[in-house]
Amino acid sequence: MEIIKIEPFKGRNIYSHRPVIRAAADLGELYDTPTRQIRDFNERLLQMLPGLAKHVCSLGYEGGFAERLAEGTYLAHVAEHMVLELQGILGFDVHYGKTRAADAPSIYHIIFEYKNEKAATECLLAVSDMINMLIAGKLPDIEKIKEHLAKVAAESGMGPSTEALFEEARRRDIPVVCLEHSSVLRLGTGKYTRYLEASLTDSCSCVAVDMAGNKHLTKIKLSEAGIPVPRGDVAYTFRSASAIASAIGWPVAVKPFDANQGKGVFTNI
Repeated sequence: MEIIKIEPFKGRNIYSHRPVIRAAADLGELYDTPTRQIRDFNERLLQMLPGLAKHVCSLGYEGGFAERLAEGTYLAHVAEHMVLELQGILGFDVHYGKTRAADAPSIYHIIFEYKNEKAATECLLAVSDMINMLIAGKLPDIEKIKEHLAKVAAESGMGPSTEALFEEARRRDIPVVCLEHSSVLRLGTGKYTRYLEASLTDSCSCVAVDMAGNKHLTKIKLSEAGIPVPRGDVAYTFRSASAIASAIGWPVAVKPFDANQGKGVFTNI
């Protein structure tokens, strides 16, 4: 199984009123092979992620997904539930997902709800690796995987103050977005736009300094102002870096998230 494309839908979309990620997965030669035909796959899967046994699935009741496994379901459908389960383990309240066949026989679209885009993407990539290991007859080190995902979620998620302000803005129907890879909130639109960083507002000059020191956030702001910037994203692992580079198109440049004077920059990779 290989993830070949990842597309986040940050607002209401054709699938849901909630933010979702749509991933294109290539199942290769196993695209039409149900999991019950893969030796010990179902047993090892439920041993590794026992919470899957409680998933409802399309049958509408607890344990429905386990029944689908026993009957025989496809790997993309399994990946959908695994991503939701891993996000749940991280503490994210997500439940919506669906899997649909694409135009090519071996390609499936996996759609799933998310709260933290970067953590959800890492969950997806981890699921791809886990499924490939299960197919090969190996049992992934789930504790090590959860430790890595928890670290990504902690580093990319909102802090307590930012999250409280975010939820309060939503409660008051104020348009609010947490800017990527930062703790900066954007409230309102147009000339009424204001920025908050934790308990600081954009009236504090230090916010502008912090925003300028964040390379990814600086690119977002320049792009919003109509200034051309190179495509890019933040990677936490070699695998996620490879996925991002493939989506952008090779060759690429790599640089630290927050550094200066050209330190750690590599080009034409």
